[in-house]
Amino acid sequence: MQTLLTEVAAGLGVAIAPYCISKLYSQGCHFLPINDAHKSIPTQLHVNRANYSATVDAFLALVIANQPSIAKSMA
Repeated sequence: MQTLLTEVAAGLGVAIAPYCISKLYSQGCHFLPINDAHKSIPTQLHVNRANYSATVDAFLALVIANQPSIAKSMA
C-alpha cells in the first residue's frame, strides 16, 4: 500500500484503496471518501511459489483458515 501512495504522490495516477491506508505516510496525497459504495471488492493473496518458506506456509494456512472472518471484517 505504501508503494501505491508513493506512486500517486509522484503524479503517476490515482488509486482506489481502503480507508486504512490514509493513516500511512502520504505527503502529496489527498484522500476523498467514496460515499454510498456498497459494492463488494474482490481481494487476492499473491504468493511467490519460488520463494516458499515455513513462515509463508504458516501464514497461508492462517489466512485460508480465517478466510470467512477476514471477508466478513472487510464487508
